[in-house]
Amino acid sequence: MKKAIAFIIAGILISSTILAQADTAKPATAKVYFIRETGFVGSLINFRAKINDSVVCKMSNKRYSIHDIAPGNYTFYLTTWDMPKNKKNGLELEVEAGKTYYLRMVIKQKFFENIIYYQEITENSAAPLLAKCKLEENCGAD
Repeated sequence: MKKAIAFIIAGILISSTILAQADTAKPATAKVYFIRETGFVGSLINFRAKINDSVVCKMSNKRYSIHDIAPGNYTFYLTTWDMPKNKKNGLELEVEAGKTYYLRMVIKQKFFENIIYYQEITENSAAPLLAKCKLEENCGAD
């Protein structure tokens, strides 16, 4: 009887340890890549990457940055010094923990204006762009 009780207690301890490790292995955030490889047009202007209404990064051309973001619904915007309130071209995403998102910065020329926005792309599409770009490790708003 003592062996059976010891066996049950050992089983409970082992299973609780395994469950605790499984819970800590789940990532609590998602990775979001901002990729800017816009070519010649607008290459001299820094883009300000915004998540909801907060500037998280200023990026020049041929750069990318990586951000860890908590799960939730977000709107991603791009602005410049001459377009500080560019909310009409926001990209709305539901970000899930453990996933990776690739957002490419796009600039489109119109007759009298340039339109900048994010385009979500796949990992396969992002790989050649990331190879051409340099990691911007400290791209904070300052």
